[in-house]
Amino acid sequence: MNRSELVRRMILNAICDEHKSVDQVVLREVTKDGTKLGLTVERSDIVDALAELIEDGLATAYLLFSTEPAKES
Repeated sequence: MNRSELVRRMILNAICDEHKSVDQVVLREVTKDGTKLGLTVERSDIVDALAELIEDGLATAYLLFSTEPAKES
Protein backbone atom coordinates (compact mmCIF):
# COMPACT_ATOMS: atom_id res chain seq x y z
CA MET A 1 0.00 0.00 0.00
CA ASN A 2 1.39 3.41 -0.92
CA ARG A 3 1.32 6.59 1.21
CA SER A 4 -1.66 8.07 -0.63
CA GLU A 5 -3.80 4.97 -0.07
CA LEU A 6 -2.77 4.82 3.58
CA VAL A 7 -3.81 8.46 4.10
CA ARG A 8 -7.15 7.79 2.37
CA ARG A 9 -7.79 4.81 4.66
CA MET A 10 -6.89 6.79 7.78
CA ILE A 11 -9.32 9.52 6.69
CA LEU A 12 -12.10 7.00 6.05
CA ASN A 13 -11.48 5.58 9.50
CA ALA A 14 -11.70 9.07 11.01
CA ILE A 15 -15.00 9.93 9.28
CA CYS A 16 -16.77 6.57 9.26
CA ASP A 17 -18.90 7.08 12.38
CA GLU A 18 -20.42 10.50 11.80
CA HIS A 19 -19.98 13.96 10.29
CA LYS A 20 -16.65 15.41 11.34
CA SER A 21 -14.87 18.70 10.88
CA VAL A 22 -11.67 18.56 8.86
CA ASP A 23 -9.83 20.98 11.13
CA GLN A 24 -11.24 19.95 14.49
CA VAL A 25 -11.31 16.15 14.18
CA VAL A 26 -10.01 14.62 10.95
CA LEU A 27 -6.71 16.52 10.91
CA ARG A 28 -5.99 15.65 14.54
CA GLU A 29 -6.88 11.95 14.17
CA VAL A 30 -5.06 11.40 10.87
CA THR A 31 -1.88 13.23 11.93
CA LYS A 32 -1.87 11.20 15.17
CA ASP A 33 -2.27 7.92 13.26
CA GLY A 34 0.32 9.01 10.70
CA THR A 35 2.83 9.80 13.43
CA LYS A 36 2.47 6.27 14.78
CA LEU A 37 3.44 5.01 11.32
CA GLY A 38 6.27 7.50 10.83
CA LEU A 39 4.32 9.69 8.38
CA THR A 40 3.91 13.44 8.42
CA VAL A 41 0.43 14.23 7.14
CA GLU A 42 -0.36 17.86 6.31
CA ARG A 43 -3.79 19.46 6.10
CA SER A 44 -3.35 19.77 2.33
CA ASP A 45 -2.82 15.98 2.12
CA ILE A 46 -6.12 15.48 3.93
CA VAL A 47 -8.03 17.98 1.79
CA ASP A 48 -6.67 16.42 -1.42
CA ALA A 49 -7.47 12.88 -0.23
CA LEU A 50 -10.97 13.92 0.88
CA ALA A 51 -11.61 15.43 -2.55
CA GLU A 52 -10.57 12.13 -4.16
CA LEU A 53 -12.74 10.13 -1.74
CA ILE A 54 -15.72 12.33 -2.59
CA GLU A 55 -15.05 11.97 -6.34
CA ASP A 56 -14.83 8.18 -5.88
CA GLY A 57 -18.15 8.15 -4.02
CA LEU A 58 -16.56 6.94 -0.77
CA ALA A 59 -17.24 10.13 1.22
CA THR A 60 -19.77 12.94 1.16
CA ALA A 61 -19.24 16.57 2.05
CA TYR A 62 -21.84 18.45 4.08
CA LEU A 63 -22.25 22.06 5.06
CA LEU A 64 -23.10 21.69 8.73
CA PHE A 65 -22.83 25.18 10.14
CA SER A 66 -25.28 27.51 8.52
CA THR A 67 -28.68 28.97 9.18
CA GLU A 68 -30.31 26.11 7.26
CA PRO A 69 -30.34 22.36 7.99
CA ALA A 70 -27.27 20.32 7.02
CA LYS A 71 -27.14 19.62 3.32
CA GLU A 72 -24.88 17.74 0.98
CA SER A 73 -22.53 20.03 -0.91
